[in-house]
Amino acid sequence: MGRSSARLKEIAKALNISTGTVSRALSGRGEIATSTREQVREYAARLNYTTPRGRAKRDSAFRRISVSVGNRCVSADGTLDPSFVGFHYVVALERAASAAQLGVLVGFMDAEADISERLPLFQSDETQGVILVYPYPETFVRSLSRRLPVVSIEHTYPSVATDTIGPAHATDAMAAVQYLYELGHRRIAYVGDEDARGHRLTTGLRHCGYLSGLIRCGLPYQPNDVINVLPPYVKKPDLAAWVKVRRKDGVTAVITAIDRHGYLLWEQLPEHGIRVPEDMSIVGIGGIHRSAGKPQLTTWRCDYDTIAKIAIEALKARHEGRRSIDLYQEISSVFVKGSSSGPPNEIA
Repeated sequence: MGRSSARLKEIAKALNISTGTVSRALSGRGEIATSTREQVREYAARLNYTTPRGRAKRDSAFRRISVSVGNRCVSADGTLDPSFVGFHYVVALERAASAAQLGVLVGFMDAEADISERLPLFQSDETQGVILVYPYPETFVRSLSRRLPVVSIEHTYPSVATDTIGPAHATDAMAAVQYLYELGHRRIAYVGDEDARGHRLTTGLRHCGYLSGLIRCGLPYQPNDVINVLPPYVKKPDLAAWVKVRRKDGVTAVITAIDRHGYLLWEQLPEHGIRVPEDMSIVGIGGIHRSAGKPQLTTWRCDYDTIAKIAIEALKARHEGRRSIDLYQEISSVFVKGSSSGPPNEIA
């Protein structure tokens, strides 16, 4: 029996856990309770135990990462659709990986399908960690985390040992309400993402931020001014008609949980006799780049590059066993003043 194995068994016996749990705690890989990980590392420190040289050599070789993206942002022709934040995260992650002299493998999977059969594609000899963009089934992420270090962009998995890096969703929505309030708006509607519904943490946090913003500004909550957070859901072709009804009832501004809907409303509302921003201000969240020839939407733009850089740093820390607790970090977004917002006009 080697000295390393003997020490692992000694720690396991002292803490009444398995040697496998000790190994995962010391390596920073796999699913394990934070309290257990800390106990193992504290006991190992008292023994002056460190990982073997061979493991240290492998940990230092952080050369290649994988980025797995839910394929909802892939167009019919197989290219990335820039109207989805997934596109911007992939571009930012590729930039950050290049700056860190890392190889990056980008793959797309249908997060709604049975993807357990894809696990063998994630091999430790091919990649040193995985960054997930868009939510995946928690059982899949749990199995994946037992193979490799995992970091998630935006979406969190409460029962899995992963780090989560993303924008400050709630704060962005609160700031959007405050901005419109300071322009003079007193009835502000909110449009959620009917595609994501309850499956993405981002939409829930942004809605919470909207509610908090109303409270902070002393504005009443009007349930009829909110759609696509709970059923029934309004489809994209019908959003402008819904806003027209709210306009007649006193709404002068709308916050969209994603920029894509903000741009869509901007196109649709003139067909209903509503001018932007004269009759209705629109503020989005996310900061996707506008299409050529389109005016700029007022928005809170995610700092994609900073999020990507921190995600890669967190993945490296997990790979090298330097992460003792699960990280949840929010990055402030950048306000972009577009031509879709302005002071309210009186409703005729």
